[in-house]
Formats: sequence, C-alpha cells, structure tokens
Amino acid sequence: MDGEPLLGARDRERIREAAARIAPGTTLWLEEGDDGRLEALAGFCRELARLLPGLQIRRRPASAGSGSGLVPLERVHFLDLPRGRELPVFLELLEGAIAPAGEPLQRELAALERPAGLTLFVAPACGFCPQVLRSLLPAVAASPWVRLQVIDAEHRPDRAAGWQIRSVPTLILEDRVRWVGAVDPREVVRVAAAQDPGELSAASLERLLKEGEARRVAAWMVERQGLFPALADLLCREEWPVRLGAMVTLEEIHARAPDLAARALASVEARLPALPERVQGDLLYLFGEIAPAEFLPRLEALAAAATGPEAKAAAREAVEALRKKTRPGR
Repeated sequence: MDGEPLLGARDRERIREAAARIAPGTTLWLEEGDDGRLEALAGFCRELARLLPGLQIRRRPASAGSGSGLVPLERVHFLDLPRGRELPVFLELLEGAIAPAGEPLQRELAALERPAGLTLFVAPACGFCPQVLRSLLPAVAASPWVRLQVIDAEHRPDRAAGWQIRSVPTLILEDRVRWVGAVDPREVVRVAAAQDPGELSAASLERLLKEGEARRVAAWMVERQGLFPALADLLCREEWPVRLGAMVTLEEIHARAPDLAARALASVEARLPALPERVQGDLLYLFGEIAPAEFLPRLEALAAAATGPEAKAAAREAVEALRKKTRPGR
C-alpha cells in the first residue's frame, strides 16, 4: 500500500456528496490492532474527517487477533480501506441508511440464540459484492447476535490465502460454513441458528465472555457434556477480561458438572509452567477452588514449578485449599 493514494478523485466526490446526509456527531470507530494496517486506516480517517467535518473519529483497541479496522456501525467491521464499489455502502452505514429486516428475515432471527460471526470477502472492482453486503446489513442491525467483518481480498492477500478464497464475494459463517456468490440472508441465519454451540469460533466465544455471557456459555457446555475447544486457550490468555470470563465459565461448569470442569483443568495443566506469572497465579487459584481432591499431587507439582513470587503465593494457597478437601470430615 506504500505510495498508493488512500482515496481517488471519484471516492472523494462520493464522500462530498454524502456529507449532507451524514448527521453531525456521527461516530466512526477506528479499532487499533498490531497488524501493521493502523497507519493507513488512520490516514483514511483523517482524510474522511476533512471531507466530512461533522464526523467524529474515535479510537479503541481491537479485539485480540482481529486486527485494525473501521466500525461505521456496531458489529460491522471493515478490516481495510473501503474503496471503489465498497465505499458507497460504507457511507450508507454512516448515514444510517440500512433497509429494515423484512418479516421472513425477522422470523429467522427470532430463532437465533447464539453468535453468528460472518466474514465477507470482497474486492473494490467486484460489481456484485455491494449487493451481497447490503443484503446482510439488515440482519446485523436487527440482531445483537449477528456480527459482520468485511475483508478486501485484493488488499489483504494474507487473509484471502489463509481462508483459501478463490473468488468474491465469499461469505464465511463462524470459520466453518461458506457461500460463494449469491447469498440468501435467511438461509445464513437459519444455518447459524442450527449450528452446534461447540462449533463457535474462538472470536465469537471471546466476545460472549467479554459481554458477560459466561453463564450461558457454561450452560451450553454442560448441556452437551463437552468442552469447547477454545476454552483452554481463553483460560491461558494474558488479556484479563477474557481470562476472567473463561474462569467464571469454568466455575459455573464446576457448579453443575464437576467432572467436566476437571477435564478443563487437565487441558491447561501442561501449559501452566510456560505462562506469564500473573496468568499462572490466577489459574493456580482456580485449581485450588475447583480441582477434585485427587488432583492434589499434580497441583503440588505445579506449585513447585511456579515462577515468580505472585505465582508461588497463589500456588501455596491453592495447595492448602485442596488439602482441606482431603482432610477427614470434609
């Protein structure tokens, strides 16, 4: 992207034409990641603010792993500059010009009770991509469960290659189901509503935990008597809100299905010595609270391997808490 103009003359003209339709004080979020795209996105925002004087550009950290992006509407993320045929749709989002969800789509959305994370690959010269993007927006606007990220396959070849994208538009649901070409939003929502919660992507599970849905996530795992593969990763994350949500989830599982919670502890046991001290300390505390009594020898071994004063103190407390469970009369 070095040396490439952020906006062409036609793009600037489109933005000026939209200025009268975008209310003063409208907010565009710039999400800051560590993927090397932030500088170009920030430059785009500065140019956009110059052309749209009433637009408010605000910044916030991007979710881990999602990268930098632009959020013209909550739950709609553009991971690259909206150019060419994508730009009018982006401006429509700032205008609030989203078609309402029709009754058939509303019926499908009423049955949706879990996240539907959508990723749409587009290209600036794709004539059909804006139509597909517009068709999905009513579902995003009407349901807090639906999220959409838009990726420019031409300018993000790394992402396109990672997803094995061969043509655009390509829509992917929760990292698993894909549509190429025409998309029926009702079918997408219907498939999302029928999916096994255990097939949720790590990103969707992380968002649920950040939004305080630990009890709901725990109930799904207890109901299916199986752990979500991403849970162990989230328990080991350095980001405190994510780790806290995963710990609360595990405590909820322990209250309803102790054996299932013990399986989760076993899944992070081998990782513990390599984790940062603060993460070690939090997980050792959790082990002391919910591990079964027969786990004591393994916890003592983990305590001996703990690094740093904080982790060692948490290890001592965890071992003592578990020893109390093994004493007669307990």
